[in-house]
Amino acid sequence: MSKMEQAFYQFKLGHDYPFPIIDLEAARKTASNTFWNLRKHTLNRSVTNSKSIK
Repeated sequence: MSKMEQAFYQFKLGHDYPFPIIDLEAARKTASNTFWNLRKHTLNRSVTNSKSIK
């Protein structure tokens, strides 16, 4: 909610409603890195396995 919307509705984040518990940007970045590393590891394993089969 923007500052303008908060003023319009006479609402103050952190006073009328608690601040978010989770930092969404940090959580998104962590999840993205986790999935990318998993995918990279899985792709490397499949490439290694396909080379050893030949």
